[in-house]
Amino acid sequence: QTGQEMTDFEGLKDAGAFAFTDDGVGVQTAGMMYEAMKKAASIDKAIVAHCEDNSLIYGGSVHDGKFAKANGLNGIPSICEAVH
Repeated sequence: QTGQEMTDFEGLKDAGAFAFTDDGVGVQTAGMMYEAMKKAASIDKAIVAHCEDNSLIYGGSVHDGKFAKANGLNGIPSICEAVH
């Protein structure tokens, strides 16, 4: 689960899947997401995307907000989810 390899859409559909996600690890390339969206659309299923650009995390572990600052944690900037 690294956001770099597509799953068996047809097999999972046959097993009862109604949508597909790689939650927790965002798909890292537009090309991969485009191909996944085409494949899901061809079998009338949805993609539920975890949109996050890992190259902008900079060692963060939680959202860069009050909790991170109050607890001395490296925060993940909001831009990570805005560029995908």
